[in-house]
Amino acid sequence: TSYLNMAGFCFLLRNLDEALENYQQALAILKKVRGPEHYKVAGCLRGIAIVFHKLGKLQEALEQHEAALRISVKVFGRDHPQVADSLESIGKVYWASGQQTESIVKLEECLSIRTKTLGPLHPDTTDVKQRLESIL
Repeated sequence: TSYLNMAGFCFLLRNLDEALENYQQALAILKKVRGPEHYKVAGCLRGIAIVFHKLGKLQEALEQHEAALRISVKVFGRDHPQVADSLESIGKVYWASGQQTESIVKLEECLSIRTKTLGPLHPDTTDVKQRLESIL
């Protein structure tokens, strides 16, 4: 937990290299203590992916987001807000890497899950809907 807290703090301070180091330390501990398919491992992988995205390392970001998605689907099932969060993040990475078609597919999947689980008027649902409307 301390490494996760430090990672978040470093991220806020824009010290991305140190944030990444702390996330990676936390990931190693979480995998050992909780197992490789625990939901907290998925959360840590998402943190690593976000740092990679900010660093412009889009392929690494995509790999980490996809690993987090696999764990979240296994732990929570396909129709869960954390799955939708991962799909949205993957969509953003695809968009940043110029893969607009793949991005739209992931954002539409995200919207579908959020509409089912959070409702059509939830802010997270409307944010994705507006993003899709702006690019379609």
